[in-house]
Amino acid sequence: MLLVTAVTAYLPGLALLALVGGGSPLLRLAMAPAVSIGIAGAVAVLTALVGLPYGIVSLATVTIVLGAAAVVLRRRSPRPWKSLFRPVTTRDRTSSRIGGAMVAAGTAFPVWAWLRGLNGLATPAQEHDMIIHGMVAAYIGRTGHAAPWQIMPTDVLTGEPVSFYPAGAHLLTGALFNVTGDVFVSLNAVSVVLLAVAPCLGVAGLTWVAARQLGVRPGGAMLAAGIGALVMGGMYRPSFHLMHDGGILGNAVALCLVPGVVAGVLALPRLRPKAGVAVGLGVVGAVWAHPSAAVSVGLTVVAWWLGQSFTRRGRSELRASIKPLLFAAPGTLVLLTIAAGPGLSQAGRTGNWPPDTSPMTFVEAMGETFSFPYSGWIDQAQARSQVWVVLVLAVGASAIAARRRGPGPLVPYAVWSVVLLGAWVSPGRGFDAVVTQFYYNAMLRTWSHVSLLAPVIAAVGLVLIADRLAVLVRRATPVPLAPRWVSLAVATLVFVGFAAGPTVGYTAINEQAVAHRYGTPDFVRYGPDDRAAADWLASRIQPGQRVFNSGNDGSTLLYLAHGIPIVNVYTLGFPGVPYTYRLLEKFKRYPDDLQVRQQLIDLNVRWVYVDNNAPGIGSAGSPENWAGDDGFRLAPGLTNLAGLPGLHSEFEAGSVSVYSLDLTREPNTP
Repeated sequence: MLLVTAVTAYLPGLALLALVGGGSPLLRLAMAPAVSIGIAGAVAVLTALVGLPYGIVSLATVTIVLGAAAVVLRRRSPRPWKSLFRPVTTRDRTSSRIGGAMVAAGTAFPVWAWLRGLNGLATPAQEHDMIIHGMVAAYIGRTGHAAPWQIMPTDVLTGEPVSFYPAGAHLLTGALFNVTGDVFVSLNAVSVVLLAVAPCLGVAGLTWVAARQLGVRPGGAMLAAGIGALVMGGMYRPSFHLMHDGGILGNAVALCLVPGVVAGVLALPRLRPKAGVAVGLGVVGAVWAHPSAAVSVGLTVVAWWLGQSFTRRGRSELRASIKPLLFAAPGTLVLLTIAAGPGLSQAGRTGNWPPDTSPMTFVEAMGETFSFPYSGWIDQAQARSQVWVVLVLAVGASAIAARRRGPGPLVPYAVWSVVLLGAWVSPGRGFDAVVTQFYYNAMLRTWSHVSLLAPVIAAVGLVLIADRLAVLVRRATPVPLAPRWVSLAVATLVFVGFAAGPTVGYTAINEQAVAHRYGTPDFVRYGPDDRAAADWLASRIQPGQRVFNSGNDGSTLLYLAHGIPIVNVYTLGFPGVPYTYRLLEKFKRYPDDLQVRQQLIDLNVRWVYVDNNAPGIGSAGSPENWAGDDGFRLAPGLTNLAGLPGLHSEFEAGSVSVYSLDLTREPNTP
């Protein structure tokens, strides 16, 4: 299944990149998943406009057309296909091949952590935000509605009212659902590919671009890419942290796509102008995953360009970027408007979100910013840090500075570090809020940017040191040794040492983080009792009937597994749709409250699903503050239901009960 997922996530983007000339194979792999999501988004919009369903068939059709066009164009080109896979120079062939193997090996570490922690692709995610992610993916897969103005409806039966939800990763998941028929398998497979494979390949591509900008030979740049993928493979942020402490899939995917997209933008001077179309579509894909990616990519690229402007060669590359940027701008802006436009009304809401941290001293902020500590629910005391990352980062930064060929990735790393320092010292109130407001003023989300750039700096710097050592060895030894072989040996030893030591340890912690929310969860939202209840009700519910539920428990499995319409898609109800939360508060008053009773009749609620052992969640910010600020488990409207007229217990399994509801009798009649 992972192979099918990888093909779905990478092949559309690779087909377009082959058509327009997307650079080296590594650069194409770095950009491909973001470009694929951009293509999937464009397909979703086109199918919605012509009245066709979005799904695996429509996405595959577009991919085949792009691939066929690329083949025809390549056959007419004077450059054969095999030239795409040759190193730039023959003497770098060995280094390039070993670097490619390093990239693959480094990527294997987070994949291993995910697969071990999942304990099977069919394992349901238990974290809170994964409720809506599953619902969005299932809705796309079941209905074929995937355009931004169609996602996500509060009522899955009618498809309205719709509230914008960023659905980049869900476009791929919904298409895969057409193949698997299981939303958990599809969602988990996409998570592995986009949260484990994509960030490693993206960082590898960005490292290659950075190394080439600093004058590293192609083979050495591939070695740096391999080390960058390895360091990224052990990082706790973004994917493992965001998924463990909330199941924040959309933002995690967007952050994981950022390095590859940035690599594409920075590589524009080395690409054909028409390649700007694919790069622009990659930007669109990242934003489709989460609108904050526009800030992540934009600030990183602008800061990097600022660093390039310090050198003559950098300024030359900036001028060379203008033509492909202009080539890509019109289509990119149109698609960005479609992808993120419906969510602009929510921009103020994200900016007004309360910070998730308290103010701290500048010294404490320095530690949080530069020590890469574990934090959140995996290590609340922050007793552990990724010390080896700090070490190789410091070494790499020193080597890049000593190179005197331009600061490369140091400037964007410094800019994001300044943002983080400000956010730690005065969360949500200082200059940093100009940036952090796009991330809900949450350090959980903003923190990840330095983790995406640190592997690039470390890897490039280590290879620069290896190259310098090679020169010194040649000068010091009577026997002439080719510097490239010495550099290759040093880089390989660094890779093996870091892999066998720090990365193995980091991977064990990452595996634990996944297991706590999947394979061996700390709490259970979807359990065997929920599965039994869903299977039982699936054969009894009639078309047009709805199930009243609380979205915080396992009741959403009714829709995920069987497409059974439920009243509450969101855990605390949805602002602007009063019945979703007022029924959670007042359902049991239906015998006496005529308004509640009529609402249930209007919705044709004939079944009620209750789980008395749902996980606790925060309740601050509930619509009209109906749930208060003290937390939420079971909706007050679903407590003490025994003896209510017209309500009959039909099924019980553990803490889960399913009731039938008959409102045909007059109120207050037995």
